[in-house]
Order: sequence, then C-alpha cells, then structure tokens
Amino acid sequence: MLREKKRLTWCFSLLLPIVAVVALVIGVLGRSWPVREVSAANEPTGPFRLVAVWAEAGLNQDLKSWTLSELSKFKKTESRERDPNSGKLVKWKGVLLSHLIDKVLVDLSPENRAHIDLVVLKGGAGNRALIPRAMITKYPVMLALQTSTPDSGMPDLAFQNRGPVYSVIPWSTKPKILDEGLPLENYFVSNLERIELTSYKDRFSSLFLKRRTDPSAMRGEKLFVQNCIGCHADGDTKVYQFGQVGSTAAAEHPAMKAVLKLGEKEKKSLVSYLNAYKAENPEPSTSGTLLKPAESAQKSFVQ
Repeated sequence: MLREKKRLTWCFSLLLPIVAVVALVIGVLGRSWPVREVSAANEPTGPFRLVAVWAEAGLNQDLKSWTLSELSKFKKTESRERDPNSGKLVKWKGVLLSHLIDKVLVDLSPENRAHIDLVVLKGGAGNRALIPRAMITKYPVMLALQTSTPDSGMPDLAFQNRGPVYSVIPWSTKPKILDEGLPLENYFVSNLERIELTSYKDRFSSLFLKRRTDPSAMRGEKLFVQNCIGCHADGDTKVYQFGQVGSTAAAEHPAMKAVLKLGEKEKKSLVSYLNAYKAENPEPSTSGTLLKPAESAQKSFVQ
C-alpha cells in the first residue's frame, strides 16, 4: 500500500512541470493571437433562399423556398442563349422555372391554380419581370445557377453581378419565341430572389375595361397589360404618361431594348383600348385627345 502511494506521488511530481509548461504556452498564444470578436456587422448572413409566393387580393402567402444547394439537386437543363448584355452566345446551366412552379402549385386548390396567369420575377435590386404564365409553360425558361465548378462550361463573366440565380429566356434555341410579341429582354432578371404567382386581373384590376364589348379594345388591353405595364403603369393602378403612351401607340415606340414591335393592327388595338380607358377614367392623368381607331396611323394623343 505504501509502495503504491509512493508511485502515485512520483507520477504527479513528473506531471506538474508539464502542466505548468502547457499553461505558459497557452497564455503566450492567447496574448499573441487574440480571439476575434463577433458582432452583428461581421456575423455571417443566412443562406440564400429563393422564395415562391402566391399573391392574391393584396395578400402574400409563402408557399416554398429553396437554398442554392437545394436548387442544384433538381434535374438540370442547359442551353446556349445570347447574353442580353454582351450579345454573345453563352452556355447556361440551371433548372426550369416551370418545374419549380409545378412543385409550388400542388399546395394550391385547383380553383386557385386556374386563376394564375402571371408570374412575377423579382431581383434583389428591385428589378422585376412580369411574364405570362402561358409563355413559361410553352417555352423552357431557365433559372441559371451560379457555380464555381469547371464542368458548368459557363464563363465567370457571364454571372458577374447577376447571381446566384439568373433567369434566362430561350430566344436563341427557340426562335419562335421572338414572334410572341413580348419584351423578352426584360425577362432576364439578375439576383433573382422571389417568384410571385398571381393573375393580371387581380394585380392590375383597375387597368381592365369595364365595358367589354369592343374586340379591338380587348386586344389592345391584352397588349398593354402584357407589354407596357412595366414602364407605363403608375404603381400598377393606372396608365402613366397617358399622352406619351397614346403617341407611341399611334406612331412608333422610341428606340430602346425590349420593346414590342407594333403592326398596324396592334397600333389600332392599343389606341382603341386607350380611348376606352380614358372614357372610363376621366382624370387629369388621362388628359389627351381621343382618337378613332382609323386615325391611329396619322394622328396621336396630345398630353
């Protein structure tokens, strides 16, 4: 028993110097490499999430959301489409927007699903695109995903200031989309964060005519709602710069990207709609001279 106590005492006497040396080293390192303080300013932000929302009657209901990692697990698609910025063909790789929408719609009733005819893509900088749902169903609109892996085949510059999710329209591989008469360049949305599923009627109810008996005005209404709202609807509630829009409808749109090319029939339809809209909304914002559809090629609205 005495022999065991002596052996333990001897072991402790050997360990004490070692413990003292370790403590000294830790103290020196602690002074040399101070621990970095974590504050709200340098805390890492949460992971990116793409959110899908159902918007109706002024209410928004979150349906699903995905991290970049979750999006990358979906079935991939790729295509070579012209970059709207550089004009060069770029190989994009990502997931189909229609695939995500189908996953979201299962949470809605058949009645609510039937009402959805508008998809709004919103970017982090406040940019947005108003895309007819029918176009997304008809054509393979892609959500390109930013990736650092070399097998993507995508040049780094193609995603400069546009990622991690960027909507890409198949206007090179599906040239028939150019005949749809839609502002396709507006549909390329950088830093995409939000997908809203809604309807034109719900979101832009005040822009729809009450009197719905004139076929030409109905065609013009559809053209205006699908193509002109982005620039010429003030707060999505009324026609903005009414006289300017009327002049454009009767003549030619100023040169700019992403503009609808109007034939004579489309011009007359837009004029018919604007005339009917002004008659139903006699406010200062719609001041201007009313036209007859037949006069659209010779005259224009006056602000």
